[in-house]
Amino acid sequence: MAEHLLAGGALPSSSDIESDSQDSSSDSNDSDLQAQARASPTASPPRDRSQSPLQNMDFGGGEEQGVQTRRARANERAKDRAAGVEEHNGDLSSDEEGNEGLSGDDEEQEEDEERMKSLEDLEVMIEATLGEFFASIQRNRSSSLTKEDIIEIKSFVFMQESSLSTRDYQLMRHLFKEELELQTLYLLRDRIAFLANVQKLTFDACFNGCMAFTGKYADRKVTKRCLECKELRLDAKGNRRGVFVVIDPKAVIKAQLENLERARLLNYQADFEFEPDFITDVFSCDLYRDLKKTEIPDRDDGLKFFATPEHIALSFLTDGVGLWRKKGVWPFLALNLALPPTDRNKTSEVIVLGAASGHPKIMDTFLEPIVDLATDATINGFPMFSPISKKVVTGRYSFILASADSRAMEAIMRGRGANCIGGCPKCTIRGVRDVVGAPTSTTPYRVCTLPTDLDRREFPENTDTDPLKLDLRTHHSYLADAKAVDGAATGTQAQYEAVASAFGINGTPIISKLPGIDMVRSFPAEYLHIILLNILKNMTRLWIRKFPGLGEEAGQGDEEYEIDEKVWADIGRLIVLAHSKVPAEFGKPLPNPADEKYEWTGEDYSNFLLYYGPHVLKYRLPTKAYRLFMDLRKIVIILISQRIKRTELAQLELDLAQWVKDWEALFYQYKASRLPTVPSTIHGSLHLTKGIEQSCPMTVNASWVLERFCDVAVKLVGSKRHPGENLTMQLIHLEEIKIIKFRHNLQSILSLPLPNRKHDLPLHEFDLLSTLMPPRKMISFPDGRLRQLIVDQIARSENTLDTAAKNRIKKDLPTTVQSWGKLEFDAGPIIETRDGIDKRAGGRDRSFIRFVQLADKNWDDVDAPAEEVTEEVFAQVTHLFLFEFRKQTKTLAIVEPILHMRDEDGIASLLNNKQFQAPVAIEMAAIECGVSRHPRGLVGRGDGISEPIKGVIRPSFGNDGLLL
Repeated sequence: MAEHLLAGGALPSSSDIESDSQDSSSDSNDSDLQAQARASPTASPPRDRSQSPLQNMDFGGGEEQGVQTRRARANERAKDRAAGVEEHNGDLSSDEEGNEGLSGDDEEQEEDEERMKSLEDLEVMIEATLGEFFASIQRNRSSSLTKEDIIEIKSFVFMQESSLSTRDYQLMRHLFKEELELQTLYLLRDRIAFLANVQKLTFDACFNGCMAFTGKYADRKVTKRCLECKELRLDAKGNRRGVFVVIDPKAVIKAQLENLERARLLNYQADFEFEPDFITDVFSCDLYRDLKKTEIPDRDDGLKFFATPEHIALSFLTDGVGLWRKKGVWPFLALNLALPPTDRNKTSEVIVLGAASGHPKIMDTFLEPIVDLATDATINGFPMFSPISKKVVTGRYSFILASADSRAMEAIMRGRGANCIGGCPKCTIRGVRDVVGAPTSTTPYRVCTLPTDLDRREFPENTDTDPLKLDLRTHHSYLADAKAVDGAATGTQAQYEAVASAFGINGTPIISKLPGIDMVRSFPAEYLHIILLNILKNMTRLWIRKFPGLGEEAGQGDEEYEIDEKVWADIGRLIVLAHSKVPAEFGKPLPNPADEKYEWTGEDYSNFLLYYGPHVLKYRLPTKAYRLFMDLRKIVIILISQRIKRTELAQLELDLAQWVKDWEALFYQYKASRLPTVPSTIHGSLHLTKGIEQSCPMTVNASWVLERFCDVAVKLVGSKRHPGENLTMQLIHLEEIKIIKFRHNLQSILSLPLPNRKHDLPLHEFDLLSTLMPPRKMISFPDGRLRQLIVDQIARSENTLDTAAKNRIKKDLPTTVQSWGKLEFDAGPIIETRDGIDKRAGGRDRSFIRFVQLADKNWDDVDAPAEEVTEEVFAQVTHLFLFEFRKQTKTLAIVEPILHMRDEDGIASLLNNKQFQAPVAIEMAAIECGVSRHPRGLVGRGDGISEPIKGVIRPSFGNDGLLL
């Protein structure tokens, strides 16, 4: 930043400096200044720091130019002056006079060098002074808040986090007036706004939420009505009837970058280690890596995207949220991709950009101010102090991704959706319709193999499509198509509709103007809405003969993939029976799918696909349908993996193409009347692998965090008359608290406390960090079965199996041991002993585990030499012991193994639920994970076993707080 200042760049704006000075001053100083201002009404206004004399000093060009560039310019100016001197003294002919002229040039050259040295010294001095100035601000920010300020901030956070109503706050203020001197809600909000100093842009909006009057529609004299619903913009008194507020994210991003603890966390993006053979995060993919090689537009210094650690990558999020009485709101949000994945997807990390009341019809009018702010932040940046480098630098942020469901994505991309011939935003495939059987239908379907009974006269240009050879769109081709649609808009309506339907685009979207946005790669296909809430949902509807749009005339009711209602009811019964056997870490209990009162969510479909389905569907679902379900499960496991090999993506693309063909063969059967069984999401799944390779992994683009944020944010609404405006105000308050938290180093104060585990005993790390948990008790360790099991295990670990060694071990064992009730893994389910199972209604059995042990591969061949191999064993935990043995800490578990088998898909199941083997003692380090059990309802067979899927990031479904 110091280079930026000395290079003639802009100083921090007056609002930024005033904000910092306000934060570092006390309330008493504020009141003194206000009193002074009232006493001296003619006093001069505060000096505009943007007019600092430093800005008029010519130290060179852009912020990336250094001392050498300025020295070269000084030398050029010296040469020009020397040339002028020679011309002025051109009539001097004597050698002496010429030498005198050269001597003058040398003196001027020396003066220039001295002046240049002085400027360099000045640069160092200014940089050091500014660095110390901002460092002092950082040090004093926490102390600048008074005790009353801290109490008010805490009370405001409590009110927002707990969705406390205005009445409840007033009640709390009244009841605790002797203990806490809380401000009125009006003054409290005013104080929070003062401390945060959030920049808000307010615009007129349509009363029905159709559009915002921004950009070319901002002038009230020009645009007086909504372009969509024709409602008046202003009321009879000249006041706006609707409002749209945009929050500049610059303040919250700057506050985070200037916070030392947070800045180190945000360095995850800059410190990310690229592995050529693997995709682990958005920074592994082509889009981000291509941007790093691309110069930021509209700059003449060659600065590239993300060249500095202070250039943050963001993802744009939006979705419609229904409230009540057909009222809704569209929040515009951002996800900070610079955070590690474990922190990134928390709702408290979502950055609020604004919110539109109602249902936007002209989305670009709402996005335009957001695009303008982001473009300015990318090109020009904003001044900030880096707590890591201790220098004043330039911060930036850029949107590189966008995530939303299909309808929201159509709105921001100006797509026409599935109801047009060329509706796919990723490729140029053309859809077909059943013009004979359903002449009134306007929905085209994009299939790989055309119907055998298709009326070719209606679709002469359509041909069969190879799913591996799709004609993919690019950023430039998409914009070229959009430009063609813009050109057709000047003609007749019929011409425009024909061109727009052919391309599937309504025109050039405003979001395409964002630096860093690629109209194809920045909008990857999304796993939650494509697979879980559409494909899997439609699959279950087809099984039970409730698929919409497919009547008896299409053969529904007599297909090889269908199941009877009684079978579906039996599946629902088994799912409910599994509630007590599935640990909470595998997800919430699944509602009975046969009960129409419940509608499954994305989490429910995810748990059904990964854990429940393989057990309850086998031997009940027809073979072809079950095979299609299991193939989808294998594909999804790779899609949501934390670490994907690039070679796996190539095979995954082949598997997805074959899976789509199998879907068409089973459900669509190449009949025009059955085209509805191939919705647009089936074709959209073909673009999932390209999205991972080019854009980001599925775990980055999934809309879990967006959905959770909207669910929690709705609880903040305190007005049923103006819910949209009220929610917008509440979202602004969220950003204000975030800014205050990072600006004043209040993370430790405004954070959720850790669970109280003062009795916990941390164990050594093996593969996962584990912790023993209460109940804990000391028990005697007499001779007997348990003592012998412990002796045998210690003898095996020390390779001393003779009787004398075992007797010595038995003699050295303690007389008492610690018996614990639970064992917690940081990356897996909590394990508990059999005696600790919660027997109450709703309790869950978490006593079954999977562990590994060494076994003799040739145990059944007495003549073959012993060959040790590792084998997996499922067992139930009966005891967890911790004790000291020969000055070493021993952590052993007593388990009862149970026989199991695996099928061709690798799904494990117990041979019998009650045939346990003899108990054994094992090291806790041998425990791999806890498992869940699923009743299968099969005579003579045990429960199915579900295991945590290795290498898969399971989305966090819990509603974490909006602030904490």
